[in-house]
Amino acid sequence: MGVRARSLTLPLIILVSLALISAVFYLFQKEHTKNLALQQQLEETTMKYRRTELELKEARNKASELESELKHTRLQLDNLNQQLKQTIIAKEEALARVEELSKELDEHKLYKADLEKKLDLAQKDLQEVLEKLKDLSAEKKELESMVKEMETKAQKVELGKIVVTPEVTSSSQQVKDEAFLSNLEGEILVVNKDYDFVVTSLGSKDGIDVDNILAVYRKGKYLGDLKVERLHESMSAAGFVTEGLKDKINEGDTVVLKTQ
Repeated sequence: MGVRARSLTLPLIILVSLALISAVFYLFQKEHTKNLALQQQLEETTMKYRRTELELKEARNKASELESELKHTRLQLDNLNQQLKQTIIAKEEALARVEELSKELDEHKLYKADLEKKLDLAQKDLQEVLEKLKDLSAEKKELESMVKEMETKAQKVELGKIVVTPEVTSSSQQVKDEAFLSNLEGEILVVNKDYDFVVTSLGSKDGIDVDNILAVYRKGKYLGDLKVERLHESMSAAGFVTEGLKDKINEGDTVVLKTQ
């Protein structure tokens, strides 16, 4: 029985050993397969890490570019804001200038309307002046005609007054001339109140000169003084010296030469 037991134990040991060897080989094979899978995973992970690292580097480069673009964009935005402020200021100034120009335009319109009114009035005044000039021209012709007629009459009267007298000395003649001038009288022939002058019957033949003063009387009452401005042979034109005389004087009033 001992030999038989031994004979049975040896194959059992061999079987157990084979089983153990098979188990170890199986485990080794399994571990090797696992190691291969892990190595492959490691390689894939390494490749993914490298790709991720490259992507991270590219992302950093992209972020740097974006940051540079952001700075440039901010600078452009600041410039645009500055330009916008300047544009707003320029617009406000332009609006203020437009308002000023609008006020000036309104003032010019009022000034133009005022000038047009004044021009209309000036044209009316000019028309009235032209009409007065026509009237004065006709009056002048009439006065010239009257002057010629009066000079003709005066010459005829002078011819009728010529008297031959004995010769006298120059001193006695001067005394007679002074006495004559001191008593020299005439009359107002024409009164022109529009142009402030009168025409008298005294002329150069009566011994008066330009700038002589003539006193005006009416029925012995003194009215004022005249100053001779233009002189003809038998008549003269004189302006008003005494204030208010223009409103008092009439044709036919007496004029007397004032001597100093």
